[in-house]
Amino acid sequence: YNAEAFGDINSEVLTVDELCGKKSSALGFIGEEQYLKQLSGSTAKVLLVENNLNNKLLDEWLAIEAGRAYIKIKNAYRVFIKLTYKLLSKDELEIQTPVEQRKEYPGVYFGKNVIIGKDVKLFPGVVVMDDCTIGDSSIIYPNVTVYKNTRIGKRAIIGSGTVLGSDGFGFVKDEDGSLLKVPHLGGLVIEDDVEIGSNTSVDRGTLGDTLIRKGTKIDNLVQVAHNCILGENNILCGMVGLSGSTELGNNVIMGANSGTKGHIKIGDNCIVTARTSVSKDLKPGSEVKGIYPARPIAEELKIQTLVGKLPELYERIKKLEKGEK
Repeated sequence: YNAEAFGDINSEVLTVDELCGKKSSALGFIGEEQYLKQLSGSTAKVLLVENNLNNKLLDEWLAIEAGRAYIKIKNAYRVFIKLTYKLLSKDELEIQTPVEQRKEYPGVYFGKNVIIGKDVKLFPGVVVMDDCTIGDSSIIYPNVTVYKNTRIGKRAIIGSGTVLGSDGFGFVKDEDGSLLKVPHLGGLVIEDDVEIGSNTSVDRGTLGDTLIRKGTKIDNLVQVAHNCILGENNILCGMVGLSGSTELGNNVIMGANSGTKGHIKIGDNCIVTARTSVSKDLKPGSEVKGIYPARPIAEELKIQTLVGKLPELYERIKKLEKGEK
């Protein structure tokens, strides 16, 4: 890891904790400079620190109590997470705990032709309808509904209250002006290592499938509409809304309360910041911001700065119109 240690290199850690947590013998981390000011309140035994941060406050923290150490390392948070898996027991890391395969927890319902893999944990209130598959080592928390023809891969984690594979929101106006419901005959495919938070809805496809590729992580209160395709290792934060047939590439990040118009493509490695509305295709690597329409971040920030100056500019224009200087 090309790390550099300072302080007592014999310090021992037995668990992990937040920077200002109260656990003894804990490992903590600091990834950004702004958190250095919280050091005085930290009881951690050892800290992983991003390698570009200043040592002065860290050395002062060492001096408060004997037996402390900090380690400067690149990608401190990532290393901290990896060490968490090594330090904590399987019971503490519930998502990593193998469980006995059981299909009859109280209140769990199974339809016809349901296939459940090994070591799957289904909590009370889970409903699994016809022709569904749930892969090995997946955890489905209470009151999740899995509609028919939904295929969930291995090691999935689905939060309470989430609905997978429900009808999409599709209607066509009939000749008499009434709304004719579009039948949704497709399915939902969720690949391996996908995590979906609580109270999220993912609709099945109209004819083909809605697809969430491996490694993607979806927060609480997210809406993924029919026939969307989400690439690998995407991150969708809370209250994101994807309209029908939106296609995301790999490693896309969508901030909280952002959304898309239907039938657009967002390329690999794009970042859509919070509350941004995306109405057209984005090239790979784009970073956009703005309620409507989404713009390149630098352009949107310039516009926001100018908006703040509008009162001053307005007064100057009034004076110019009157011939004043």
